[in-house]
Amino acid sequence: MRPNQKLKAETELTTNNSAWGSSDFLMLFTVIIWGVNLTIVKLALQEFPPHLFNLLRLFGASLFLLFFLLLRRESLSLSRSELLWVIFLGFLGNTFYQVLFIQGISLTTASNASLIMTSSPLFIALLSTWLGHEKLSREGWLGLFLSLVGLYLVITQRTGGLSFSSRSLRGDLMILLGNLGWAGYTIFSRPRLKNMSSLKLAALTMVSGMIFYLPFGLPQSSSFSFSTVSWQGWAEVSFSFIFALGLGFVVWYNSLRYVGNSRTGIYSYLTPLVAIITAHLALAEKITWLQGLGGLIILFGFSLTRAGLWWHRPSQKPLSGSTL
Repeated sequence: MRPNQKLKAETELTTNNSAWGSSDFLMLFTVIIWGVNLTIVKLALQEFPPHLFNLLRLFGASLFLLFFLLLRRESLSLSRSELLWVIFLGFLGNTFYQVLFIQGISLTTASNASLIMTSSPLFIALLSTWLGHEKLSREGWLGLFLSLVGLYLVITQRTGGLSFSSRSLRGDLMILLGNLGWAGYTIFSRPRLKNMSSLKLAALTMVSGMIFYLPFGLPQSSSFSFSTVSWQGWAEVSFSFIFALGLGFVVWYNSLRYVGNSRTGIYSYLTPLVAIITAHLALAEKITWLQGLGGLIILFGFSLTRAGLWWHRPSQKPLSGSTL
């Protein structure tokens, strides 16, 4: 290839990577849903024990996704290899992560939990780079770091700082381990999308995760009186499984298919920002000027990492095969 042809090809690749497509807008919509969902979950846990709440939304999301999968008359058949991956991914993303998160947040502060949860884009970028899937330039890593700084300002101003007591440290480590599991779930999911649609993978891994979650959720149901739950409580469960888990996971998988692991993972940085704005509007929680500054830093860091000018993905192309 002649120099001018190579430059043209590289320019086209850069333009395509930096352009905003439907996957980006759908991920922004999903981030808004996930941010709102944190407030919804906070309200729902006033009426439900945590593991029972998680089991109900996993069960609801499984039925919701399977209904649309059957409506499309898409085959449920899997090869032995695909079945093993579905079981593993369901356990990793919908059981392992959820159990550690619920247990961890009961031991640590909300500030610690929120900050540690935002490590997933960093884990995804590190694992993707280590496995040779993607590579971030210095500007991309700078964007990740700036987003972490912004999140520190946003979260610590909201809850009064970080805590490192021995009890809190156990919770921190559990959430950190769960986040590492989520990063692995994200990275190992993408190759599976070569042979199945985003909807099929989301539905089957949701069912798998729900089955693994039964030993945690069922014991809490034995002494729970469902008749005491208000209509608002059931509405909160429904919102969580339809939008946050059902539609959210399909969009997440679709984004993995088209834009890759790290570029999808970076959207996780925006969720706490949306959550704080939602809490301010719905729960009248105050926003300080430092939180506002942190929000601007998050958005700048996100833009820096997201920009195609700073991505180098030599072997990453949108996966062929079924889409949504």
